[in-house]
Amino acid sequence: MSLGREQPPWLVSIRREGADGPAHGVGVLCGPRHVLTCAHVIGRAAQPPDGPVWVRFQHVRHEEAIGATVLPGGWHPAAESRTGDVAVLELAGDPPSGARPAPLCTTADGIWNHRFRAYGYPKRHAHGGVPVRGEIVDHAGEEWLLLEPRAGWAPEAGFSGAPVWDEDGDGVVGILNARERSGDTGVSGSGTAYAIKTEALLRYWPPLAGQVRAQAEDRLRARLESRLALPLTVSGDLPSVGEVDPYHIGVTPSTYSGRRTEDGRVDPYVQRQGPDALLEEALDTMLSDAPEGVRLLLLAGPSKSGKSRTLFELLRRRMPRARLLVPAADRTAPGDLSRLRLPAGGDRVVVWLDELDHYLRPGGLDVQVLERFARQDPPVVVVASMTSIQRQALFDRADDQGRVARSVLRRARQVELPQRLTDEELEAAARHYPGEDFAARGIGQVLVAAPELERRLTDGFDSCPAGWAVTRAATDRRRMGLRGAVPEDVLFRLFRAYLSDAHPSLDADEAAFRAGLAWAREPVAGQIALLHPDRPLVRPDPEDIAPADGPAQRSYAVFPYVPDYLDARTEDPGAAVPDFAWQIALNGGASGGADRSGPRATAGALSNDLLTVAVTAVARNEFEVAVAALRRVRQVGEDSDDAAWAAVMLGQLELAGGEFARGVESLEAALGSGVPDVVPLAQVELGGVLIASDLARAGRLLRAAMDCGNPQLALMARVSYSGLLILQGRHERALSLLEEVLAAGDDEVAGLAQARLGGMLVGEGAPASLGGAPRQGPAAGGPELLRTRPAGADDLPVPEAAPWVLSRTMDASVTAPIAELARTNMSWLLVNQGKLDQAERLLREVMANGHPLAAPLARAGLGDLFVECDRWDEARELLEGALDDPAPPVWPLAQVALGRLLVSGDTDQERGAELLREVVRSGHPAHAPRAAHVLGSWHATHQRVERAEYRLDQAVGSGHPDWAPAAQLVLAQLAARQGDTDRARRILTEVADGPWPNAPYAMDQLGDLLAELGRYDEAEAAYRRAVDSGHEHWSPLARIDLALMLVGTADPDDPDDVAAFTGLLAEAADSGHPGQGPRAQELLGELLALLERYEEAEAAYRRAIDSGHEHWSPLARIHLALMLSDFVDAEAPRGFAAVADLLVESMGAPHPALATWARALLGQVRVAEGDRPEGLRLMRSAVAADVPLSSDAARLFLATELLAGDEEAAEPEAAELLEQAARGEASDISEAARTLLGTLRLRQGDHPAARRLLTDASGAVTEEALAGSYLDRGEYLLELGRIDLAAELLRTVLDMNVRDTSARAGLLLGMTRLAQRSLGEARELLAAAVASGNPAVEPPARRYLGSTLAQLGRPEEAEETLLPLAAAEDAPERPQALLLLARLAVVTGRHGAASERFEQVLAAGHPDTEDEARLAYAQLLRETGRWDRLAELLSVPVDARPVPQDTRPALGSPAPHPVAPVLTSLVLTLLGDIASCEQGWHEARHWYHRALDAADQDRAHARARAGLDALSRPPLSRGAAGRRAGGRPR
Repeated sequence: MSLGREQPPWLVSIRREGADGPAHGVGVLCGPRHVLTCAHVIGRAAQPPDGPVWVRFQHVRHEEAIGATVLPGGWHPAAESRTGDVAVLELAGDPPSGARPAPLCTTADGIWNHRFRAYGYPKRHAHGGVPVRGEIVDHAGEEWLLLEPRAGWAPEAGFSGAPVWDEDGDGVVGILNARERSGDTGVSGSGTAYAIKTEALLRYWPPLAGQVRAQAEDRLRARLESRLALPLTVSGDLPSVGEVDPYHIGVTPSTYSGRRTEDGRVDPYVQRQGPDALLEEALDTMLSDAPEGVRLLLLAGPSKSGKSRTLFELLRRRMPRARLLVPAADRTAPGDLSRLRLPAGGDRVVVWLDELDHYLRPGGLDVQVLERFARQDPPVVVVASMTSIQRQALFDRADDQGRVARSVLRRARQVELPQRLTDEELEAAARHYPGEDFAARGIGQVLVAAPELERRLTDGFDSCPAGWAVTRAATDRRRMGLRGAVPEDVLFRLFRAYLSDAHPSLDADEAAFRAGLAWAREPVAGQIALLHPDRPLVRPDPEDIAPADGPAQRSYAVFPYVPDYLDARTEDPGAAVPDFAWQIALNGGASGGADRSGPRATAGALSNDLLTVAVTAVARNEFEVAVAALRRVRQVGEDSDDAAWAAVMLGQLELAGGEFARGVESLEAALGSGVPDVVPLAQVELGGVLIASDLARAGRLLRAAMDCGNPQLALMARVSYSGLLILQGRHERALSLLEEVLAAGDDEVAGLAQARLGGMLVGEGAPASLGGAPRQGPAAGGPELLRTRPAGADDLPVPEAAPWVLSRTMDASVTAPIAELARTNMSWLLVNQGKLDQAERLLREVMANGHPLAAPLARAGLGDLFVECDRWDEARELLEGALDDPAPPVWPLAQVALGRLLVSGDTDQERGAELLREVVRSGHPAHAPRAAHVLGSWHATHQRVERAEYRLDQAVGSGHPDWAPAAQLVLAQLAARQGDTDRARRILTEVADGPWPNAPYAMDQLGDLLAELGRYDEAEAAYRRAVDSGHEHWSPLARIDLALMLVGTADPDDPDDVAAFTGLLAEAADSGHPGQGPRAQELLGELLALLERYEEAEAAYRRAIDSGHEHWSPLARIHLALMLSDFVDAEAPRGFAAVADLLVESMGAPHPALATWARALLGQVRVAEGDRPEGLRLMRSAVAADVPLSSDAARLFLATELLAGDEEAAEPEAAELLEQAARGEASDISEAARTLLGTLRLRQGDHPAARRLLTDASGAVTEEALAGSYLDRGEYLLELGRIDLAAELLRTVLDMNVRDTSARAGLLLGMTRLAQRSLGEARELLAAAVASGNPAVEPPARRYLGSTLAQLGRPEEAEETLLPLAAAEDAPERPQALLLLARLAVVTGRHGAASERFEQVLAAGHPDTEDEARLAYAQLLRETGRWDRLAELLSVPVDARPVPQDTRPALGSPAPHPVAPVLTSLVLTLLGDIASCEQGWHEARHWYHRALDAADQDRAHARARAGLDALSRPPLSRGAAGRRAGGRPR
């Protein structure tokens, strides 16, 4: 289009509010002083306005606006029937110099698919105006045209009256007058526009007839021929197939070309039977009325296999009269031709596309072009050929050219032509070409003398360097994408570079060039030579034959086989296009239109050639060359379509190379280009980038692209927009969009949609923004800033609880890690496990389909998913594979996922960190913030606070909608860890109040922080906000965390308190969440068991079991087994059957740690059942599994069982097992193993070894310190239930005779002997403890010494011992001493003294002692007849005492160890046993209840419950029950 069309001198703006006011519309000069516009631009009334309006020419300089009024007879207001709306204005003066009327033309010669341009003045551009471009769709009623805007500013108020320039018809065909809103104002593609066509304007103002013309036939012909490689006939029609010489349209001449056979034929065709039949069948189908859509027939095969000749012979046989259309070599030619009326005289048209890959380039052939050809009448058939290598290369490309090419190729009917001939074809070839050998090579290569060409080129390097240089120059120019013949001056310039590089000693002058040119033109066989002069088929432009400086201006073409031959030599470095050749091309030296090569050069030709070079460079992996070429196109192409395509391609390459600022700038330029085919692509690309930083603008761009006229780009925009919706948490809408894309049936976009859908399901299952985010809370063992990969594949921690003393004690350290891992592992965040499975299936399906972009994305996405799910080996294999040959959009995703995997492991952490740092340095808008977040979390895990904050601040500063708030969470936890809780609270509050879809998670974290600070009301408010959010993940999580907080602060005897936390857990259990639901059920079971609501606990456990969750289901089985074991009668047949069944099922748990733990517990059950060999076998099996912690616990169990047996060799084996367990991971297990092993070494006389094991000091220790350590370990053994070993250690402490330590040891050992009914030894030990005078030891020792003496039948000594306690008002033991004194008085018949003592007990106010005293006192009162006092006493219910406050810690919180006070739960249970032996039933009940109320760190609750159970039985059965209580499995 000429400059006059680009800056039309007939375009005017119209202003109603004065000469300097804003424009209200547009007009078109259509006569010397007449302007045509829409009536509504002037006014809305039925009559024209009286006053003038003001007109200003847009592209013609003039000082003042010109007044204009409506011409009489020129007012035709709009009618409801879509007619009228025309006004003719007359200027008050002559138009300025340079203005001229518009070339108006009719639409009679066709407007379908024609491109249009217009210019208008919307509100935001009311003074300067903006353009719009698009496509004319069709006629719309009698007077209107339907237009589809594609680029620029969407028509709106201010465009009315604008002349519509038909680019293909070369004239103004109407004026814009209406639009339909369907999108965002000002965004291209957001509405449909209408125009009043020229014929209607002519009816409203007949004088216009002199200005209207039909589309000029000569102009249309000239436009048509400019896009053709094969000229029109003399009559102006396309030539028929039968009239065309195949060598003029791409069929390669052979050695027989020009020779005539006896029947007059030239180089006869050897029929390819199989391919010919397939081609005929495909062509017949395409010519029928059946197919709809594109009609493309593609023949592919090796180079010089005869593709073009085979295809041409097909047309000559089946369609000899069809008109053949051969587009020019310009990639845009097919698209331009598809919009024009083709002169075929009513015959069918066939488009011939030899070397199809040349047209499959930006702005070239695409599905829309094929569809336009198919819509013509009759439908146009397209036949094409290309090499199999090029076809595969296009299929494998992950860029936009690959997308367009695959879309075209998938719609083609494809036939493969093999290189070698069949036996029958060989016979036919031998008849036609006797003497030729077609067995070694294909027929094409033989007939084009391929061996001779190869040999001449190879030998020429030495035999004729100048000829070799000329040939390589022409060949490599074509290999750089410049297909046309090379002008002599360009060839000379390239020749000099090649000869100077290969043979620097030779002169690269014109004489050498002429000699080399002559050598290259010498035939090697027949008429075949390396180079041949070009034979133009159309008349050349006069400028092309004008004389020029330098060699005579002729053009030469390289023989087509030569470039293919060099391209096939992939192992030869010398065959590659050299760097200097690319540089020459970048400087314009390889272009026939280069500024330095003559006056015919134009910027347009140069930009076109450079764009072609860039596309070819990308295909050859010369990305630096491609970027440089595209930047040159933007410089020289200015506002051309080539510059627009260069901008969008450059943006894609810059983004792929990590230059994100430049990439965004290039895409912005492409977006502003106004080129219809470029703008929606730029919207998709730029929208995808801005999702990470500007969701609002990204949404506008993607919505506009969703409404564009390119169906595939609209689908791609939907895929990207679904990602935006996912970030906003709008999963249902995202799913709907992706389903729309999949339903569209576009294979090219379907893979991307499936990959996105798989990623969405992964995100729902394991939100990516929290993959690596820390998790802490009431049930956590402390902040966990990055999930650390286990040291081995099977070393998950073991679950909580076991029914026996040692198991329960060890369980406190081994249950927290597995529960916390299950709690923080992203796999429990699945909306349901089915979504994870579906995501994996989708991603694997996309990988299997092999889509060059979607498949690598799916591979990386699946690897990322496997990292989330701890499938480490599979993840690493996938991610390493994705990085082996990464597509540009894939590498950052794969690299971040692999880096995250490596830093979470025990090896390769530094490599993982470097992978992450590389992504951070790249500045990738989506993945750099994530990489910074993972790096920050990794540093935080390793206490590198400054580095952590630096990286996390990078993530926060990125403003990424997901990773910025996720990084803030980690910063908050870092602040909390450093004691800056105010800062942590501020950060969490900011995130919780923000727009992040996971903001409820921040609310939950805020609740955790406030709960730890003891600000329970504020914590509850934060938890309630998270609960009320209804978030599918965080609402049930917040319910659980709130419940756990309430457990730690509630009164277990207050029904409202209990209902509050059990209700929250029940709601979470009923939430349907596949991870939190089972977790809540399992926790509810634990709490209900602690509340002794066993039936409800069992129901909760059963629900958790039935969930099938990989963590909580087996854990619930184990906990239920442990709970049921408390009610087993060990002497009953199959008493442990239910417990054993649950543990057997748990042995099949998916995690080896759980399975091993269950196996170890089952071993204990078998021993308890009397099957000791089977129990030992199971324990040994658990040991052999070598799972950290679980197997160490099994070692501990097995060692203690061996030590309890009678085997002579058991002790060495037990010692070895304890050695192994002590060397294991630091835990209560290793501590217990050290203690047991140290005591064993002490028994064996190895005091140095015992000292090392039983003390914490690394060097020498004093005797006092050693005694203190032994005493602590003795108490610890009591807690473990190992009373025999504890007694040995306590005896050792006594023998060391350290004053304070000996006294306490004597007390503990005396209490132990009293519980074991060794009364004599107990008396001696307790008497010594009393005599020690130790104020902490003497009162309890005196109390138990009194009990011992009473049981020995020495009441006087007992009373003497207890009296000092009775006199000590503040002694905790006073109530029990008074009660014992009262009983002694009863036994000795001193009823008055007994009554006095009972009254003192009641006055002391100790609940448990008071109850027992009341019952015993009541008996005495009945026996002595003191009925009044008895009535008073019995008026207070016995069970009215308050229950002691629950001092148990919150579930899941580890209790401190060791516990210093004497009255631990095990000691309290021993006191209960002592009272039971003394037949002090109420006192025994008191101690057992206190043991149950105490923290169960030492796991004595089972023994206490058994004691209470025994007390509830008839007196005659209590002895046996009591014995069973002490005989539980070890």
